[in-house]
Amino acid sequence: MHAYARPLCWLLVSLIVLLGPGTPSASAEPEWLERQTEHLVLRYTAGDEAEVGWYGEFVEDIYRQVSDIFGQEGRPGIVVTFYPDEAAYAVANPLARGEDGVLAHARPLTREVGLALERLRKQSELLRRDAVRHELTHIVLADLSDNKLPIGFQEGLAQAVEQDGEQRAKLARILRRGAEVGQLLTFADLNRQRTFLARASIAYPESYAMVQFLSEHYGFGHLVRMVGFLREEQGLDEAVRRAFGRSLEQLEVEWQAALPRFLDGGWSRNDLDLWELGEPRRLFAEGNYAGAREGFERASRLFGDLGRAEKLEQARMGLRQSSDAIEAVELGRRGSTALEGHDYKTASDLLGRSEKLWSVVGDEGRHDLVRTELTQAQQGIEAMEQLEQAKALVGAWRLPEARETALVAGRSFVDLGDAERTAEANLVLDEAQAVQNRLAIAALGGGSVGLAAIGLAWGLSRRPRLPMTPTYPARPALAAHEHDWSL
Repeated sequence: MHAYARPLCWLLVSLIVLLGPGTPSASAEPEWLERQTEHLVLRYTAGDEAEVGWYGEFVEDIYRQVSDIFGQEGRPGIVVTFYPDEAAYAVANPLARGEDGVLAHARPLTREVGLALERLRKQSELLRRDAVRHELTHIVLADLSDNKLPIGFQEGLAQAVEQDGEQRAKLARILRRGAEVGQLLTFADLNRQRTFLARASIAYPESYAMVQFLSEHYGFGHLVRMVGFLREEQGLDEAVRRAFGRSLEQLEVEWQAALPRFLDGGWSRNDLDLWELGEPRRLFAEGNYAGAREGFERASRLFGDLGRAEKLEQARMGLRQSSDAIEAVELGRRGSTALEGHDYKTASDLLGRSEKLWSVVGDEGRHDLVRTELTQAQQGIEAMEQLEQAKALVGAWRLPEARETALVAGRSFVDLGDAERTAEANLVLDEAQAVQNRLAIAALGGGSVGLAAIGLAWGLSRRPRLPMTPTYPARPALAAHEHDWSL
């Protein structure tokens, strides 16, 4: 076996034990203790009780999840043995001698899993969990297919349920090198035991790539149905054609065309990572709504293909929330732009729609921010109405009311940084002052002269005026005006 294939060694030996019968032991068996879970019997020695307790916290959950993925009811009676040292594991799995990469094995016919504790201690927590996940998958697949699933799909699916991204990257690198030197197997050879074992260094990564292609392009549910069809079909070819509507050879041609994409990063995508919806929910909580939406979309396809109504509804709810959040972000952005341009009506409409979406999505921080801007937009609309009202009051000689209304509108425009409309409010104040001055002069004239002056003042106040283009400072401010309106 090539040196670069060493990370896969534990899988190879695991498989040999998986397909072969148990090896009788010539040595004395350790004194086993047992711990029972709902479906599993954990066997261990007294000195490993604390360590086995760590595994005991998740092995039942892993079995439940793997069974759920493949639509199986959990079956009790699986024995998981924790071998305490090298000597004990070598007795249980003689092929593991001299192969440090061998971490575990499975015997589906007897529904047994063996874990090499001494070797597993040297691995990361994620890899230790994946060793358990991988072997329990073999048990579930054997139950689903009546132990008829061939080797390529067995190992491809067992790797597909693993979660270690670093191991996937290694598989992709090995597969790339194999493709470059023409070492790839046909799908038919990949599912022949003798050929697979003879070319295990490339067969393992290729089997994973095969399963990932079929999952992504047809749906993982098609794979699960294919495994189930093997219980009643004559062989793999018939089960494949029934599940995918194509022959194994036709699927291989499609896979070859898609392989460059897989090698260029597609290997990192695994829809089974979405089973608990943890990743899209994390992205949603971080405000990465586009990433969350993509994850929920993929999860919706996965659960829909598998016919899992409850999980499908959870994914669709996340998809709706992510889509609403993306729309709310866009509406808020456009509303903020309109507010900066002092287009208050447009801003109010956009920000109001955004605010409603955020109240549904539940992002309080963004909801409060949009609500603040919406209040400013509504303040601008109200100020514009007040300004128009002030102009009408000047025309009606209701000058004190006109002045107070223009002052209120002007102060709002100052707060909003609207220099143009602040200047317009100042013009209304100036006009009110001018009319007031004319009326004062007319009153002082008295008699007929006074009446004539009043008429002149009225005429001047009604005469159309050319629009003024006021100059105003960068920071808007209301001009100072006399507050004493007594004549």
